[in-house]
Amino acid sequence: MKKETIASLFMECILLSLTAGSLSAAFLTSLNIEFNLLYIVLLTALVCLVLRFVLQNKRTTLVFVSLILFTAIAIGFLTNPQNFISSTINYFSWLISFVAGSVGIIHSYATATVFITAILIAVIFHVLNNKLRLFILPLILGMGLLFTLWYLNNKEISLYIWLFALASIISWSGAYHRTLSRQFQLPDRGFWQACVLPIAILITLTATVITPSKDAKNLQWDYLVNAINDIDDQLFGYKGTRKTFRLSNVGFSSSSNRLGGPVKANEDLALRVSSPLPLLLRASVLNEYTGSAWIGSIQNTRYRYTDKNTRVDRESTYDLDEYIWYNVDHAEEDNPFYLPIQATITHSGIDASVLFHAQNLVDVNMDKGRAVPYHNTSSELFANREIREDESYTIVSAIPLLSDNSALEGYLRTASPTLDWTQPINEYLSDGAYNEKIQDIYRGYTQLPDTIPDRVELLTRLITEGQLTAYDKMIAIKDYLTNGNYAYTLSPPETPKGRDFVDYFLFDLKEGYCTYYASAMAIMGRLAGVPTRYIEGFSMPAEPANDGLYEVKNINGHAWVEVYFPEVGWIPMDPTPGSRVGIAPPTQQLPQSDRYWEEYYRRLNEQMRQEHQQGPQDRDQSPKMDQELLRQG
Repeated sequence: MKKETIASLFMECILLSLTAGSLSAAFLTSLNIEFNLLYIVLLTALVCLVLRFVLQNKRTTLVFVSLILFTAIAIGFLTNPQNFISSTINYFSWLISFVAGSVGIIHSYATATVFITAILIAVIFHVLNNKLRLFILPLILGMGLLFTLWYLNNKEISLYIWLFALASIISWSGAYHRTLSRQFQLPDRGFWQACVLPIAILITLTATVITPSKDAKNLQWDYLVNAINDIDDQLFGYKGTRKTFRLSNVGFSSSSNRLGGPVKANEDLALRVSSPLPLLLRASVLNEYTGSAWIGSIQNTRYRYTDKNTRVDRESTYDLDEYIWYNVDHAEEDNPFYLPIQATITHSGIDASVLFHAQNLVDVNMDKGRAVPYHNTSSELFANREIREDESYTIVSAIPLLSDNSALEGYLRTASPTLDWTQPINEYLSDGAYNEKIQDIYRGYTQLPDTIPDRVELLTRLITEGQLTAYDKMIAIKDYLTNGNYAYTLSPPETPKGRDFVDYFLFDLKEGYCTYYASAMAIMGRLAGVPTRYIEGFSMPAEPANDGLYEVKNINGHAWVEVYFPEVGWIPMDPTPGSRVGIAPPTQQLPQSDRYWEEYYRRLNEQMRQEHQQGPQDRDQSPKMDQELLRQG
């Protein structure tokens, strides 16, 4: 065989292995299917050798394609004569559902998918590159697939992008050889490409060195991400179509139009949660009180959560930029202020694009990356589409360790500055970004409507009299609402028209459920000069089900308050009396000793101190509440 022919065969195998191998590997990586890259490269090279012989002419093509199909079907019937057709239908049904993200991996099917993907892509690109001698069409197809995978935020595909770039240079040299050969006498195309191969490798290696170094591993360059996001917002933005969550979705009367009224929530399952302890799962973060309802009036910007170039905005949104973090790490097991928690949430009956999450969100990972998580400047978390039933996502949060005599309580009393938020705060610190955050909080979370009667402010003054810190003021308000002054009921009457909701609850009705207590605390906190916001979501039951998962039902819909403390961030406070993490109290009035969260945090902090004293050799995992402690809670 002539050396030109050998070079041609060699370069066809190299080109197909690089092109089809890189695209197959990138696609399989995006599906989280395990594979051996060397196996795929050898398989595509074998496909090239076979197709070079099979596709010599129309006759051999027809004969061998028919023979291959007949052999494949015969093997299928011989190995599985009873269920070959149904198994084939089941496989392709699974493949479609798996790519759509509605089913999990079946390992036997995954192995077949690796084989089929590699062969199918190899056949397509052998015909385009080696048989038809095309360059532009396979380049567009390959770049389109890789861009789609990158756009969907699939990680660890940059290696395959560079391999495809190397293949593209070699393929382009073949197209250039075809143009020059019309005018000049040139060596064989394969020999020409073999000479170009080392130059192409050098160009590709140089490109990997000179490209921007910031997060180059995943090719998440700021200018590229910004440009794509701008196009995405203009062409595919879903302004006005995000399906939010309010308590009215699960049977509570409270909505964006009117608070209060009898509850019609049921025991239908909403979420299933795998978590080491019960959490308050946030959904809607609302800032403006109208006198009869809570609404979100802040002009929010939405950010793709995984964008590296918006990391600063994300950390500010979830308070990871506060000064309390300067001496501690949110992932440390012995953090005296916060406990790192990982929880997996599965939607089981909620029809919304909301991603429920806990305080101080550190990370969120979607199941197989099928949906794209976003956040806004109000710290709401949501996906680019509605979350399907049985679809899961995992959150990582830092939960405040707030209890009597805890380190965080001491920090809130002594280290967090007490500001008078009833007056404009012109300049808090020389830090421009943090000062702007303070200004945003003042504009968004301190305002009050004119509907609030003077007696609400007078009552607030009486309750907070003598309290010098913002934390003590909020604790005084919380204790007043919790300690038997108001009764808990799920069937209060409607608030009369023209009456302020909080005023009517405090002075006339004197009974209600979580939305009443949370609204009263949020408004009284603002009257006391402390920024607050109203939160709606779910509170998990105190104990998991028999399978170890927490079953969150519609009746577990809950509202609570978050309070902002400078240099710390937003801290959740739940003023509903006897609130056992969202389970409605069985009686109208409960004693102070029945407050779940205070006792829960006290015991958890005590457990952490005990484990810390035992030494690191006895602590092989982050401190968690054991089941006995949860049952006692």
